[in-house]
Amino acid sequence: DVCSSDLGKFLGISTAAIYGGTSYSRQLKHIEKALQDSEKYLLSIFNTMTDILLELDNNGKYLFIAPTFPDVLLKPADELLGNYIHDVMNKTVADKILNAIQNTLSSNKITKIKYTLTINNNSVWFEATIAPKTSSSVLFIARDITEQELAKAKLIASEQRYKYLFDQSPVSIWEEDFSEVKKQLDQLAQNGVTDFRQYFQENPKELKKYSELVKIIDVNQKTLTLFSATDKEDFLQNLASFFNEEAEQKFINHLCSIAKNEIDFSQESINVTMDGRIINVLIHSNVVPGFEHDYSKVLVSLLDITEQKQKDRQIAIDLEEKKTLIKELYHRTKNNMQVISSMLLMQSMRTKNQYVKDTFRDINNKIQAMSLVHKKLYQSKNLSKINLKDYISDLVELLLRSYQVKNDHIEVIYDLDDVYILMDSAIPLGLCINELVTNSFKYAFNPEEKGRIFISLQKFNESINLRIADTGNKLDANYNVLENSSMGLETVVSLIQNQIKGKINFKIDGGLIWEISFKDNLNTTRV
Repeated sequence: DVCSSDLGKFLGISTAAIYGGTSYSRQLKHIEKALQDSEKYLLSIFNTMTDILLELDNNGKYLFIAPTFPDVLLKPADELLGNYIHDVMNKTVADKILNAIQNTLSSNKITKIKYTLTINNNSVWFEATIAPKTSSSVLFIARDITEQELAKAKLIASEQRYKYLFDQSPVSIWEEDFSEVKKQLDQLAQNGVTDFRQYFQENPKELKKYSELVKIIDVNQKTLTLFSATDKEDFLQNLASFFNEEAEQKFINHLCSIAKNEIDFSQESINVTMDGRIINVLIHSNVVPGFEHDYSKVLVSLLDITEQKQKDRQIAIDLEEKKTLIKELYHRTKNNMQVISSMLLMQSMRTKNQYVKDTFRDINNKIQAMSLVHKKLYQSKNLSKINLKDYISDLVELLLRSYQVKNDHIEVIYDLDDVYILMDSAIPLGLCINELVTNSFKYAFNPEEKGRIFISLQKFNESINLRIADTGNKLDANYNVLENSSMGLETVVSLIQNQIKGKINFKIDGGLIWEISFKDNLNTTRV
């Protein structure tokens, strides 16, 4: 530790200098006691200091060393006194410190330097303040700033990484300051503005003013490439040219988002580059964490989606052409079936054989059932699926007219849900409905007997359930329709089981009841 006599010498204080050899007196005792108290106070400060406090002469010689941690001195204090900094430190650091000492003495001004020492195999940073004490010595006060320097180094490294990612990003990135915009919007809200969109649409000059409040802090290289700018100065000088009518409306959207205190915002926009190209961009704006209070740091990214938009437009054109061609195909198929149907009708009119006439009519009804599917697809917005509810009711109406069934004789009662199925299921199902309803018309009722046909359609989860029942001739409960079926019913069973992979069952409960269930998942939507 430093003794009081050393401290007195360091501070340049002596009683003789103060009193000029005055003899001991009561006044002297009081003064000396005050001096001793002052020295003790200063000594306590030195003993608790973590900084290095030295007096060095103009050659770097240690004249005084205040107590501190021994490690930072590199050697114990008693070994350093009378020695030189070049005896303790490496030449580079010692030269730097000595040069600073001599500059301080020559200029008679305080000097600050930073230097690094290796202590316990670790680099330790110090910041030193050097002040003149006498004409040939200085006070040297150094402080350990390793933590600050390491933090600064990490910050610099982080900023360098950010800058690298910023500049090398394949996406256009803008760093912007919206703080003035945020202040003005908050003021508008305080003044009673609630509909910001309407406000800016009615005040276009205000919109222009707000656009000028946005500060562009930086843009990356991809931004310059995207907008065909030669450099940042060129780009920033021509920013106003990008603010067209489309950009104005998009800027209003962004202002409305900021007014709602939203920190994340996305939208598509159309921009014009400096060489006149039209580009489609996806804009994403995000307030940097920690700046939500004033929007002073906002990162805006622009993703060039021009090529994707062009592809989307071409796909839309191709799809429209495909729809037109498919509609034309459905229309021609329907017309061709109508021609075949007409030919069959004409042929049936030439014969007097009722069996032949009935056969022609049955064939014609099957053709009409298939033709109706193509007609529905032609009329539908969805060129792969038809509404089964509409199809069943229209098909049964065709059969009623074909067999000249009067409503007061046979009443058809529907309970149909809106169910959409693919064409691949609709055609075989239509043929089955045609056969089952035709059988009810032909065989279920006596000529003078009135009856009903019930047709229900429901969809439960993925299963589509169709039920066709009539109140016709009473069949024996043990009668097996399938074992005594005609070729028409055999076709129905085959179509349900093999074509649409469904199930078909019948039961007799007064009349005949057919139950069909299937899943419309054999194919996928194609248009």
